[in-house]
Amino acid sequence: MHDGLVQPVRFTGRVLSDAELKYHIAEKEVLAVIRVLHVFKNTAEGRLVPWGVALSQYDLEIRKVSRDEDGLAAIMGAGITPREHFDEVAEALIPVKGRVKPPPVVSVEMLSEEYSGAVLRFDGAAKTSTRKGSCGCILWQLPESKVLDARGYILDGVTVNDAEYFGLLKGLAMALERGIRDIVVVGDSRIVIQQVQDLINCNQPNLLRRLAECETLKKRFQTVRLVHMKREFNQATDYLTSKTLAQGESWIVQDDHEKQHLEVVLRSASSW
Repeated sequence: MHDGLVQPVRFTGRVLSDAELKYHIAEKEVLAVIRVLHVFKNTAEGRLVPWGVALSQYDLEIRKVSRDEDGLAAIMGAGITPREHFDEVAEALIPVKGRVKPPPVVSVEMLSEEYSGAVLRFDGAAKTSTRKGSCGCILWQLPESKVLDARGYILDGVTVNDAEYFGLLKGLAMALERGIRDIVVVGDSRIVIQQVQDLINCNQPNLLRRLAECETLKKRFQTVRLVHMKREFNQATDYLTSKTLAQGESWIVQDDHEKQHLEVVLRSASSW
C-alpha cells in the first residue's frame, strides 16, 4: 500500500553457483542487486519515461572524469566500500545478540605435592533408553589421600549432563555438611565444568536450573576451584557411579575395605 493505492509486489532470486558460494557477503549482496536490475529492467524503464519527459526541458551536460588519484576514488568512495574494508563493514552488521562469547584463556590448575585441603571428585551417568541415571561424589583429604565421604545417588528422568550436574551439586552439599569452605572440584564433564566457570554458554532449560543451584551453593564457599580432567583419571568416581546404577539405589560407602579401594584408585590417578 502506497499513497492509498495497492501496489504489486514481485520477488526474484536464484541459486548461487559453486564459485559464487565462496564470495564475500557484500559481493553476494551485489549479485542480488544485479539480479533485481536484470529482472525488473522493463519496469524500471517504464518508470523512467515520465522522468525523461519532465526533465526534457533542461540541457544535459556530460563531463568525462580525468584519470587521477583522487577524482574517481572520491566518487566511488561515496557509495561503494573498498574490498579491503568489506570485513570491517560486515563486522558492524553482525547482531550483538547472536554473537558467541569469546572464551578467555583457560588455565589448567595443578595441585602441588604440598597442597593441603579437601578435593571433591564427581561423576554422572545415564541410560538414554530408560532415562535412569546415577551420580557419585567422593570427598577426600590431601596430602593424606584419605576418603572423608563417598556417596552414590540413583536418579530418574535425567540426561548424562543432568546426572553430571547432580554429582557436582550433591558433592558441594556434602562438603558444606562437613564445614568445608575451601575446595577443589574435579570432574570429567567438560560441559559442566566450563559452564560453571562461565567459559561456555548454557542454553538448555534443565541445565540452566542446575547451573543456578550450583551458583547458589558456590556462594557459601570462600573459594571453589574447578578442574576438568580426562575420564581415565576419574576411575574412582566412575566406579561409584556405575555400581550405584547397577544396584538401582542410593548408598553411602561405609565399608573400610571399599574406602581403601577408592583411596588406592585415587592415589593412582594423582598424576592429573
